[in-house]
Amino acid sequence: MRVTLISDVHGNLPALEAVLAHARARRGGPLWNGGDDTGYGPFPHEVLALLRPLEKRAVRGNYDEKVLKAPVKSEAWYRKKNPLKARNFIWTHDALDDADRAYLASLPRQLAFDAAGLRVLLVHASPLSSSEPLGPDTSDERLAVIAAEAKADLVVVGHSHRPFARRVGGTWFVNPGSVGRPEGGDPRASYALLDIVDGRVYVTHHRVAYDVSACLAALRRAGLPEGLGRVLAEGRSLDELEARRDERGQETLLRQGWRLLRSTCAAPDDARRDPLEAVLETATRLVPHEMAHLKQVTGLALRLFDDLRGLHGLGERDRLRLQCAALLHDIGWARGGKKHHTRALSMILQERALPFSCRDRCLIGSVARYHRRSLPRERHFPWCLLGSDERRKVVVLSALLRVADGLDYSHIGLVDDVTAAVKDDRVVLSCLSRRKEGPDLKRALEKGADPFRQVFGKELRIRWERV
Repeated sequence: MRVTLISDVHGNLPALEAVLAHARARRGGPLWNGGDDTGYGPFPHEVLALLRPLEKRAVRGNYDEKVLKAPVKSEAWYRKKNPLKARNFIWTHDALDDADRAYLASLPRQLAFDAAGLRVLLVHASPLSSSEPLGPDTSDERLAVIAAEAKADLVVVGHSHRPFARRVGGTWFVNPGSVGRPEGGDPRASYALLDIVDGRVYVTHHRVAYDVSACLAALRRAGLPEGLGRVLAEGRSLDELEARRDERGQETLLRQGWRLLRSTCAAPDDARRDPLEAVLETATRLVPHEMAHLKQVTGLALRLFDDLRGLHGLGERDRLRLQCAALLHDIGWARGGKKHHTRALSMILQERALPFSCRDRCLIGSVARYHRRSLPRERHFPWCLLGSDERRKVVVLSALLRVADGLDYSHIGLVDDVTAAVKDDRVVLSCLSRRKEGPDLKRALEKGADPFRQVFGKELRIRWERV
């Protein structure tokens, strides 16, 4: 059985026509479509008119949903989103007719079916979160968690615009990339041919050149912003293009910022010293009365890290960073209780007894800083100097630390152990205790529920279990 896999056409008719012609020449067979037929491109109506009568299986993407919601959400989007994106959602909605909108609304978010003896799940993004992209950088550990929930032999996705195919355990994950809005610096349309032979899966990814100029001319005729044309012409996301536009000025600021930061960070007395030994000694010296609390929070945070590896995909070095940040998160009390979280960051940057590099001081100190109060903001230092990968590590680790710190709000070790179980749309923490429930559970939710949801895309639920 041969199938043509497409996704993320995004209103780009010339790209779709080129892909379908390329697939027909290779006897591509029926079409499986991962969604996001609309958005960005100037031909949303024409794309749907071409796709509707084809033999296919299809799902609805997140951009399709935004287009359908545009009349209701437009005012809020202009306040909160990139105005260029908000304007495009509204334009696309108005460019569709009633039949187009009814067709999009009729598409399911996920579609499970059997094909050539395999159980297939077709979904736009991750089956566990409509906002989670799956691509070549997604860890095997995360895919294993998704596979266990998907209960399919083959999971076909889109959304990330990054083509990949990988088998984890007994489940294949395939992303054909984007037909109409490819990324990675390659503007050619992307799709895949899938062959299922005797229960085995074979995937061939293809890049197809198309008439980009026709799309750019249509964008100009429609009066759509020039930035959308650059997205198509350069094969890069709008966010990436805006970042590149500011790159030169930002590079100067970053160089100056890192020079300032390095002058702030202390050189360690002994860079070869065992970090945990140095951290424990530092915490004991500065806040001896807090050591029971610090050790309790550290144990809970590490247990959460281990149970949720499939969600965050971080490794052992980041586990050590969380351990160090948890043991140091309250050292700011040595200089007074007011803003002790920001004081902890400053002390971690400046404490010569800690054998950390400047970059590790930034990461560990930032995790400690964000264990309470405000979430990271662009004006915060050194957050403003961190790269996207480092920022993700900080928000993941600090979200876990917030929950763990809340679970010992009483500072008397009410929680003997905690386990985390990942469900469809939530994470359930079971707190095991030999004593009655105290204020800790409520405090953990107050401190950690919102950051947890923002980081992991799931609601946090906590229950108390007497043992």
